[in-house]
This record gives sequence, structure tokens and C-alpha cells, in this order.
Amino acid sequence: GAGLDFLKWLRFERDIEQPIPDNVIDWFCKNHLLPDNLKFIWTRMNPMQVFNYVRTQMEKGNMDVRTMVTTWKDYLSMAAKFHYDLNDEIIYRASDLRKRHDELVLKCQSKSRAVRAGELMLRFPHAEEVCKTLGKKFNYADGDYKVIAPRSLEDILTEGDALHHCIASSDRYMERMERQESYILFLRKASKPQIPYYTMEVEPNGTVRQL
Repeated sequence: GAGLDFLKWLRFERDIEQPIPDNVIDWFCKNHLLPDNLKFIWTRMNPMQVFNYVRTQMEKGNMDVRTMVTTWKDYLSMAAKFHYDLNDEIIYRASDLRKRHDELVLKCQSKSRAVRAGELMLRFPHAEEVCKTLGKKFNYADGDYKVIAPRSLEDILTEGDALHHCIASSDRYMERMERQESYILFLRKASKPQIPYYTMEVEPNGTVRQL
């Protein structure tokens, strides 16, 4: 209930060692916003700034509070995918959030995939760079098959969506990529190189862990 939500804000206030006015906590509670709902922004903005920004963008974009927070989170994930500087106030605190969000949606072939790719890049900041190094070592073709390295995390998401497996939604594969313990590669039929066929997990020495 509201009392429990208020207590969560008081605990958060204690953790950050920064007072939050009661009217601000009241507003967050009435709108069912808890500190965890906003953890994507706490390293950049304090509660008072978030309170003011959320209300301003709700009015400017004609959004309810839940839509605004979701739009903000998705926008930042897409911005990460496009390698925007998320520590730049102009980016993370866009003056017209809905407009900036919609512009990025237009740049993406698939909004949901771009958001997921951005979220992965935020959690595993080196995995995308690892992808870009794999082709030189692992790309291979013979008469029947091709091995193709992904060029980005979004390529891995596209592959996972096409083959309906969890390779891109499971953190353990991304962690292994990040640490360069193993890599994700694509096996294709040489006659249909654009069509996903099998996904491989391969160790740096070429040993196939999974197919």
C-alpha cells in the first residue's frame, strides 16, 4: 500500500543521504513510482530533478506517468545502441523526450530489438566491440556451409528471434562474450547465407560448446 511505498522512499532517502521533500515522496507514491522504477537514472539525476523532469515531460508529451517513464527508459536504451553519450545532460535529459524518442524509433528497423540491444550494451559494455573482432578469425565457408560472425549485439538478437531460442536473452552468454570466454557465431547454409540456420557457442580455440 501507500504506507509501504512511502517507507521505501524513506529508506532510499537514507541510502542516498539526501533529503527528499515529503510532497515529492507523496507525488511519487500517488503515481505508483518507487525508487527501483527509476534506477536507470539515479546515477545522473537526484530525486528532485527527476520529479521536475517527469512532470514537465508528461505535460509536454501529453503522457501519463507510466508512459513517460517507459518512454524515457526506452529512449536511453536506444541512445545506448547508437553510441550516444549517456552522461551528457542534453542526451539523458532531452528537452522534448517524446520527440527524441520517436526520432530514434524511426532510425531503428525494430524498436523492441533496438531497446533490447541498448540494454545489453549498458550491462555488457565490451561485448559489442568483441563482436566486431570475430569475423577476421571465425568467418568461414565451404561448399555446403558458412560460419558468420555477428557484427553487433543486435545481430545476435535478430538471430535469436528468428530461431526462437534464448541465446540473446540469457545473461550468461553475454557475460561469456564480455569476458571472451566464448563467442556466439552463426552457421548458415551456403546456398542461403541470409537465412538463420543454427547458432553456435564457440570457445576462443575453436571448440564448439553448443550448436
